[in-house]
Amino acid sequence: MGAILVVGGGLLAGGGLGSGFGGAGIVRAEGNLDGVTTAGIQLGPHVSGPQVTAETLANRVVLLEFWGINCPPCIASMPKLEALSRQLGPSGLVVIGAHAQGGPPEKVAETARELGVTFTIVERATVTGGMDFAGIPHCMLFDHTGKCVFRGSPFEVHDRAVAAVQAAPAAILAGRDLVKLADLAKLLRDEAAFGVVWKKATGLTKAADEAIAEEARYVVERLEERAEQMLDEARGAKDSDPLAASQLLQRCQLGFRGTAPGNEAAELLRTWRGEKAFRDGVRAGEQLERLRQMRAFVLQAAGGAEAGSPEIGAALPPPMRRKMEAVIEAIQRSAPGSGPAAEANRIAAEFGFNGSGS
Repeated sequence: MGAILVVGGGLLAGGGLGSGFGGAGIVRAEGNLDGVTTAGIQLGPHVSGPQVTAETLANRVVLLEFWGINCPPCIASMPKLEALSRQLGPSGLVVIGAHAQGGPPEKVAETARELGVTFTIVERATVTGGMDFAGIPHCMLFDHTGKCVFRGSPFEVHDRAVAAVQAAPAAILAGRDLVKLADLAKLLRDEAAFGVVWKKATGLTKAADEAIAEEARYVVERLEERAEQMLDEARGAKDSDPLAASQLLQRCQLGFRGTAPGNEAAELLRTWRGEKAFRDGVRAGEQLERLRQMRAFVLQAAGGAEAGSPEIGAALPPPMRRKMEAVIEAIQRSAPGSGPAAEANRIAAEFGFNGSGS
């Protein structure tokens, strides 16, 4: 089991969005915790990232944040939540961003993409008993039992999310407690130990104690499913997102070291790295992540100017402008006509860059 962090937005309990959702500042009021659970979460239409269901949230640590594309503190919080999702996602954390300011979903998706957000984004959300807050960003952290354990600023949730994930049973066990193999269950909280656990569990599948053998078979089955899922996701992302595919294979190779899936991941990675198009796609993806970080820094420093406003590009310090233009040009050279190149074009146009491959 894991932790779910939902970052989202929705209607106030009284109906309609209050003026506080303009995002003038970070609201730190905790709000009500009693009776606020994942069972009370109602998510609006899916915008981007993984699809989530009630089953997705069961036995998981969840972080839900209410945010908006016209809220500077919200924009500043999203890369931090993305980093948290990448750090704790393999251990079971689920992060959800619920947009709270209206507007076309295409614009919300575009903003999330430009910020490098890969966790789930929905148009809106409500939480039974938890809509007593006045502004955004506002996040709610739920432990693996479904109980809300923190409400407040996304800038203050990191340590609490880490603690919630560490206190939860391993997400890969899907809510099952291991009695005979409790020591292995503890190891399964760490994705890097999957290969070690697989080998130990495989050796116990024929134990004389049927209770031990049954738990061992369950562990092996869950690990086999997870490994196959990672390999399938990597294959599916190879052409559309080479960087994500490469990162998945590296995780699978490390986590399942010494097993058949780990060896398969290593062989796929070796083969794909021999393809120039894949290498160029990975390089472009890495450069795009750097460009997104610079963009987020610039918009945060702009103090509320909207993305695409002419004054942002005009006021950009020359050293930062040169750095951004250089990264854009590098992306265009690495993978012309690719998704990263198209996004680099959009960012170049947003800041009014000319003669930079945009």
